[in-house]
Amino acid sequence: MMGRVKELSHLVAPEHRRARLEQLGLTEADHALAVELHDHVIAPSQAAIIDDFYDFLLENDEYRAFLHDPELIRRLKISQSDYLLGLGLGFGSLEYWQGRLRIGFTHARVGLPLSLYVCAYHRMQGLLLARIEERAEAEHTPAEPLKAFVLKIMSLDMSLALETYHYAEVSSLEQSLDDLRGEGEHLRTLATTDPLTGVANRKRVLDEVTLELADSRRAAERIVVLMIDLDHFKMVNDTYGHLVGDDVLRHVATRIQTSIRTIDTVGRYGGEEFLVLLTDTNQASAMEIAERIRRKVGDSHIAVSGLDIGVTLSVGLAEARDGDTPATLIARADHALYDAKTRGRNQSVFHGGPL
Repeated sequence: MMGRVKELSHLVAPEHRRARLEQLGLTEADHALAVELHDHVIAPSQAAIIDDFYDFLLENDEYRAFLHDPELIRRLKISQSDYLLGLGLGFGSLEYWQGRLRIGFTHARVGLPLSLYVCAYHRMQGLLLARIEERAEAEHTPAEPLKAFVLKIMSLDMSLALETYHYAEVSSLEQSLDDLRGEGEHLRTLATTDPLTGVANRKRVLDEVTLELADSRRAAERIVVLMIDLDHFKMVNDTYGHLVGDDVLRHVATRIQTSIRTIDTVGRYGGEEFLVLLTDTNQASAMEIAERIRRKVGDSHIAVSGLDIGVTLSVGLAEARDGDTPATLIARADHALYDAKTRGRNQSVFHGGPL
């Protein structure tokens, strides 16, 4: 809780404290009244004041809804006693203000609505004013100076409580918004990620192709797509089972992801096919990336379930042309992939022939 009090440090800065005390009319002369209030009103009847206060609260259904736990009531009574014993003493000090902020946070954390908190303050104020009147009658002393002081000092304490409630509410709202944003981001990730491999799913990678085609026309940039297919992958599934096959696909996806640039996108297009979108890339650079992917997958076996499984890739490449749609661009890459397969697999082929 101390950390939360520190976050309100602007409220307890010397200039802020001076201004607030001025607004409430609290002066140096009131320090003597604070001592008098403590010695002659609070200290002699502190326990009785607390009991009367909680008897009042527990007679009310709204308060009882928050004060159903005996242990909570015991802790709050201790806190209330500390509050009364320190009421007004050193009211201009940093420690006094920080203590009042902590009390506000305690009640905000319990979940007591601010409206009930204000009413409870009013009740405590009434109990103190009544004790001052009783003392004045019994000792034939003037009641007005102490009553005026109680009204001022409890207005100060209430203003600090309102600050903490406002801060707690704003913090709660901000946390809720952060949670919603995090949940939304998580849902967006789930909606755009292939659950098996962790790369983009088909919809997302196609959306990226659509966006990049539009951007490339405006910026006169070149984009290339790679259609990648694992060679003889059915044999892996038939030999080792689909669970091992799924592990192989995950490893291949990771190797593809680590072979491309951060500005590029890889997505699972379907089955054992992957689609890679290369932005701002010429044909020569695209072929280098395709070959890097092919070698990274094919040059070393994949270790899964105690097995070393060798797989190779065939890659078809196509560069975007004026008037291309995602469908026409991908169709050319798919045609190039077919050429790579018919030429013996484990190679990269650009649509239209060798570079």
